[in-house]
Amino acid sequence: ILAHLNLTDRFLEVFDCNDPGCVTGTNRVLDATTGYWGFDTSTVIRSDGRPIIAYWHSDSQDLRVYDCGDSACSTGTVRTLDSFEQTGYAPSIVIGEDAAPLISYGKADASIVRLYDCLDTGCAGGSIRDLRANSDALPTFAMALQPGSGNPWILIERRDINALSLIRCTSYNCSTTTESILYQASGDLISASIDVLPDGSPFIAFTEARPFGQYQLGLLYCTTSACSQTSSTFYDIGNTG
Repeated sequence: ILAHLNLTDRFLEVFDCNDPGCVTGTNRVLDATTGYWGFDTSTVIRSDGRPIIAYWHSDSQDLRVYDCGDSACSTGTVRTLDSFEQTGYAPSIVIGEDAAPLISYGKADASIVRLYDCLDTGCAGGSIRDLRANSDALPTFAMALQPGSGNPWILIERRDINALSLIRCTSYNCSTTTESILYQASGDLISASIDVLPDGSPFIAFTEARPFGQYQLGLLYCTTSACSQTSSTFYDIGNTG
């Protein structure tokens, strides 16, 4: 299942692949009122095989999910989770230790990093927690779960100091957190992703803008489980990353 924005109609859609390479498949409209920024999507597959998709509805400027009724998303339900002014920006969704989704996202007008803790597997209700407020920081990147504890790691951009930062939740619902700066950038941070290696260490890839319209791809390997130390690799500057 690939969630995407149809730029012509501005609809949120999914492509349901018939094969591992997605050579053929079926395209379906999920939300016909999404707006241009419906491409801010994040998808996770639940234990029963049904996807759930978090996305930013730019016309309404709120956080929504599409709760698929089956593995192909041929049916489902749109739910608005947070609708309080310019919220839902750049969501990232994972399945928590209690089998219910967790969604990190931003409130753009106030530079707030938020977490939506779903009460059930379909996000029919939940609670909102501000993780970082008024810091010129947004979770424009990704979230992963720490092996063993299941506590979230949330990768954010610190725009106040132009840095890549990691929020480490010390509980599964992020009631308490710690934060560390992973990389001090010299150019704008464009995108990033985080995954967990088999040894439990976080691994991060990111794109950084460089002078004269160029980009570089950076890789960060955390050499400690808390990511307090990293080793880095950078690929040649160009139109890469």
